[in-house]
Amino acid sequence: MRDFYAALGLESRASGAEIKAAYRELTRRFHPDLNPGRQWADERYREVIAAYEVLNDPRRRELYDEFGEVAFTRGFDARRAREARRQRAAPEESAGDAAQAPGASGWGRDVMDFADFEEVKRTRFDSFLDRLFGRTPVVDEEAGLDLRATLTLRASEAIAGVTRPVRYLRADGGWTSADVTVEPGTVGGSQLRLEGLGELGDPPGALILDLEVEADEGTRIDGDDIHLDVDVTLRRLYAGGPLDLDTPFGRFEVKLPPATAPHKPLRLRGRGLPRGQGERGDLMVHLRLVMPTPGDARLLEALRRLQSD
Repeated sequence: MRDFYAALGLESRASGAEIKAAYRELTRRFHPDLNPGRQWADERYREVIAAYEVLNDPRRRELYDEFGEVAFTRGFDARRAREARRQRAAPEESAGDAAQAPGASGWGRDVMDFADFEEVKRTRFDSFLDRLFGRTPVVDEEAGLDLRATLTLRASEAIAGVTRPVRYLRADGGWTSADVTVEPGTVGGSQLRLEGLGELGDPPGALILDLEVEADEGTRIDGDDIHLDVDVTLRRLYAGGPLDLDTPFGRFEVKLPPATAPHKPLRLRGRGLPRGQGERGDLMVHLRLVMPTPGDARLLEALRRLQSD
């Protein structure tokens, strides 16, 4: 089983942003829909998903950096793992060999070379310890495994809620799908746990969805705020009055004061992205001046009179 950092083409000091960027690039490159019949691409796709599942979560990444994939065996206990590593290192040191260093490249893979991440999650930690000390390991598959996938929502879907089909990998490498309902006010970076949609077992596993939010077409996201450009005529800016906004998030009316400056955005409070506990960021409306057709003599004359007053 390949090191998770290597699976994403990164070094162990990679930032969270680098991990996310590598995940997006590689899942696009190796997606089975774009590589029909290519088993190697399907294997790489599953490898990338498994690596991201761990490295995108700070706590899981910390465990991986210290213990390797053994940290995700069933019933893992960090205290017992440290003690087992200390006991195993002691006779090696007494024999004159350097103790193996902890971390993702350490004793986990040296002792048990897992075929893939699904085997890791099927294996009990006690079985790993049996293997570590020369006893026969036992793989317990009674309980269904949890599966994981990423669902990317548009901002408008996160705000209003949506039901979407989600396609995800099972442990045997096959694909399945389910219709998933995301409630209104979903916060980007949160997780949705769907019991019973994982691997069969007693009890069956769950499907864990990592929810990401991206901007709708024609908009930008900055933190919890959404930025929207709106074309406005010179006459409307100068005269002021009501301005109808038809956005991906609904229709709004704002009132422009007379002689509105186009460089100053309008802030619609509470119309941005959900931020949790019923709160939302703001919708920032940027007025983009649309100039009249050049060559209008009467307009030029009116502007001369206006500027000379």
